[in-house]
Amino acid sequence: MEPQERQEEDVQNSGTANTRPWLKYAVTAGAGTIAVLLVVWYRGGFASGASGMDRLMAWCDGLFIVGMLLACFGGLMFVSKEGAFDGISYAVRSFTWLFTVKKDKKESYADFKARRREKKRSFLHLVAVGGLFLAVAGVLNYIFISKIG
Repeated sequence: MEPQERQEEDVQNSGTANTRPWLKYAVTAGAGTIAVLLVVWYRGGFASGASGMDRLMAWCDGLFIVGMLLACFGGLMFVSKEGAFDGISYAVRSFTWLFTVKKDKKESYADFKARRREKKRSFLHLVAVGGLFLAVAGVLNYIFISKIG
């Protein structure tokens, strides 16, 4: 295979993530479900002696904790993508540049921001799956509160 053909094949294969956007959602939902199950297990939701209310409370806790973490990480990624942390990142990079042995040409802040803008990070899958977990936790919490009162 010639280098030109190999390069074109690599470009075609690199776009597979864009042709399957549901994969990010599925992986995030799978990892979130495993985390929910771990929290429910830790809270005693699978214990044989647990009452129905204890199990319901464990599921509410698990879904809420994981949903909030996912949604908050997605929010942080959004804020980072918009450039809120660029100044801090540039300052740390400039500080570490002082201690490097090989002193390349120092990058200006404008060049640094332009390079950071080129990197596109997706965050919507975290917010969407986190929001779904929070919605289910809200429904279960409503059921829990209605049974108590």
